Amino acid sequence: MHSILRILLTVLFIFNLQQAFALKPKTTYEQTPESLNLNYKEYKIKADSVTSLNSWYLQPVINRKNITVIISNGDYGNMGNFILNGATLYDLGYDVAMYDYRGFGGSSSFATDTNLLFHDEYVDDLRAVYNFYKKQNPGRQYVFMGLSMGTIITTVFMGTDSLEQQLFVYDGFVNSIDHALNTINKSKHKSLKAPMNDAAYDPYVAMLSPGKGLIFNGSKDNICRLKPAVRDSFEIVDFDGGHLQGFYKLSENGLTGSLYNKYIDEFIRKNK
Repeated sequence: MHSILRILLTVLFIFNLQQAFALKPKTTYEQTPESLNLNYKEYKIKADSVTSLNSWYLQPVINRKNITVIISNGDYGNMGNFILNGATLYDLGYDVAMYDYRGFGGSSSFATDTNLLFHDEYVDDLRAVYNFYKKQNPGRQYVFMGLSMGTIITTVFMGTDSLEQQLFVYDGFVNSIDHALNTINKSKHKSLKAPMNDAAYDPYVAMLSPGKGLIFNGSKDNICRLKPAVRDSFEIVDFDGGHLQGFYKLSENGLTGSLYNKYIDEFIRKNK
């Protein structure tokens, strides 16, 4: 990917981080795979009888691996705001499935409650996406990637659907909903709520299989302080930065996300 474009997208990504910590869907795309000259297909995936999800499937034309990474985004914008995560994994040879939750991007409209940390229905959305691509591309290995709110959605989905043995990559892992809510509400002067608390969420976190996860953890991320049990069970990459900042903090040779993706590539290679 052109270095200047990568820099511009990084600036946009950093700006988006400042908008996080509340559901703020956007229906227009600031970037698309086409604008980055990526080989891709766009699909409309049925989540239920009235809900279709917009999805981009990025497919490398060279050095293609037999692995698909499904990215579940954070709470702001749409998948276009996280395109750099997908594009740089694509550059390494991974197929990447990106999708928008209902109410986001080109997916079906939805009565989003912006006072919620997330909607339960987003778990149904990830389930629909996974089942669609599993049928569309049989025989491929799947890795789940969760960003901020997407870590909650992925954790609940994997526990509900008995996929605990799947590899996952998390950035901004919300391993305590109660702590995240308390921190956001106090620091941002909000009154957010969640459809579940830690009493309901902790069992899903406990279902994640030790050794199957790679977690990026920022030293200044007060929202996602990792519990000792999480640290002891998974591969942790600590970096000096805040929430979701690992992608641009873990860079080398002027290439945004290069070291970040090196960790991901090595983790998948040794665990596939």
